[in-house]
Amino acid sequence: MVPQLSDPAWLAVGVAALAILVTLAVYFAQRQRKQISYEILENIPLLTIAEENLGELELMFRRVVVKNSRLFIAQISNSGNVPIQPSDYEAAISINFGQGPQVLSAAITRRVPTNLSVSVTFSHTEIAPQLPGASLLVT
Repeated sequence: MVPQLSDPAWLAVGVAALAILVTLAVYFAQRQRKQISYEILENIPLLTIAEENLGELELMFRRVVVKNSRLFIAQISNSGNVPIQPSDYEAAISINFGQGPQVLSAAITRRVPTNLSVSVTFSHTEIAPQLPGASLLVT
């Protein structure tokens, strides 16, 4: 015989199961997470003309001729739901471009919140933003 779903006992089982699911959903949504994420927003060449078609055109940066230059924009965010303190880091955050590319300049172009105190240092192959929490764009 098939049990009647309108029976009060089955209704109680359904309400209890729903209550457990809601409790678990609220628990997982409110867990404290410290998480940093990044997204590469742009990685585009500054010149799209083939090198053999450039003729005498040269791209210069700070009086130095550059070839195959690219604009790289990355967003680094605190994607968790609690602030991340500098003491939470084992090492500074850095973007390493390896042996080939050379970093000519780096800047923070947007901060959220706007009063976020961050700085960026760079060497020829690495960018190192100091991110205490929130979000910033590095170009």
